[in-house]
Amino acid sequence: MYLGTRILFLSVITVAAARGNDASLVMPLSEDVRVSKGSADISISGPYRFVRVAGKAGYQPLSLETKLRIGTSLHKTNAGAILLWVAPLESLSAVPSSGAFLRKDPLARNYNLLSDTWPARDFDKAIFAWQWHANWNPTVFARFLRGPTLWDQKSVPWVFTEHLPLEEKNWYQLGLTWNKSEHRYRMYVNGILSGNNLDYSVADEPIPELYLGNTVMVFRNLQIWDSELEPRDIDQQYRQSGMPSNPSIQKHLADLMVPQVHASFVWSPTSDWKLVYENSFTKAGDLEGWIQQGCLQDLFRMREKRVTPEGLLLETPTETSNESRVYLWSPRNFEGDIAVQFEFRPERDNGLALVVIQASGMQREDFITDQPPRTTGSMATIIADRVRNYHWEFFRRYNFNLRNGFTQILAKNPWERPMGMSSLPIIELKEFHRLQFVQEGRRLRGTIDGQLVFDAMDDPFVNSGPVYSFGRIGIPLMYNTRMTFRKLQVWNRNLGVEVVQ
Repeated sequence: MYLGTRILFLSVITVAAARGNDASLVMPLSEDVRVSKGSADISISGPYRFVRVAGKAGYQPLSLETKLRIGTSLHKTNAGAILLWVAPLESLSAVPSSGAFLRKDPLARNYNLLSDTWPARDFDKAIFAWQWHANWNPTVFARFLRGPTLWDQKSVPWVFTEHLPLEEKNWYQLGLTWNKSEHRYRMYVNGILSGNNLDYSVADEPIPELYLGNTVMVFRNLQIWDSELEPRDIDQQYRQSGMPSNPSIQKHLADLMVPQVHASFVWSPTSDWKLVYENSFTKAGDLEGWIQQGCLQDLFRMREKRVTPEGLLLETPTETSNESRVYLWSPRNFEGDIAVQFEFRPERDNGLALVVIQASGMQREDFITDQPPRTTGSMATIIADRVRNYHWEFFRRYNFNLRNGFTQILAKNPWERPMGMSSLPIIELKEFHRLQFVQEGRRLRGTIDGQLVFDAMDDPFVNSGPVYSFGRIGIPLMYNTRMTFRKLQVWNRNLGVEVVQ
């Protein structure tokens, strides 16, 4: 069936099929919008069509006003699961938040999968919603709460896949499971666990209807259960689906989300590198000249900030707030190619730690001396406030992050450009680990304990600013983080530049 953009189709379909033992709802969506298992009230209005992608047919709405409504209460259950196949007709990836188009259409980056509220693109107005978002990381979000979703909310019932670019005309199986009473929410891509949230939270009761689809993707085989599926069940559903699989995509997903041992790489300075800064962080006076930003208000002071014989011990407040986050900025700027090495010791299995490299103002000025002083610990400083930098999140252990490994993220700011993401199998607590960041021209590499975490190439001609070669080093810690640092060393090489006066 093909219904072109000039045709308006309106129908109401009620289907009641034999209820299976798992009380699931199945909509094949391969040649019509009927239910093949379970029961639901289906209505559809607006233009749509069925198209074949990689040999498999699916449903595509052709207008933002096309409304496929599924009357069901299965997403209201205490525990449940949803599987849905999608094939984007265009490759989808990161989109920065600074685009002028957002002033005309603030929802332009929201691609609805399922929502209990119309218009389905309006994520914050839904109680239950599942969307792919073209953020600075292309992200899949699912929510189970009423009201706006904010990063600084504590213990909220939502879950996300942090980084999921989609390649055109390839099928992906997206999975979502929940157990509200046990405060467990999980997300899957092609059978791989891609997100989870284990925080205590209270879900709101959704509306007993779902709206499916967006105009960029083709949809096939929607399945809903009224019980939680285990990871092995999701993997089995994917493997037995009979859908086409792209090995290169599957490998890329595994690189992003599956903890694994990485290739070895240990950097050592050659004669053209000069050691320009060294700090053991073990002696009195070692913090002299370092600039603290954040954790300056009475309610959000640092719990620990002291030099010990073992290193610099830092601990941020447990409260979730912009003001419970901290930056420590180096006493000086560095210029040219740069290599940064230090050791860090996680003191507990929680928190978020970063290193910021080549941090300068938008025209290469020293942002500390040329710009007004900043006091907030908000991440906005490095991602949205006139400070160019590369930032690497090397320790990420909150209950809303994947907990089966240690995910790593490298980004270029303020352009919101993701440059690298991977997952390490384990970072032992209460032990020191060596981190290296090495920038040689356009090439950026990072290692932890000799494992190559990322090997990225920057490009000054892709609408994300120049390759950075000047700035300060920052050590930011988010809330509820406790970590010890020692043996910081910084090398520069300044190819092609000679200071004559």
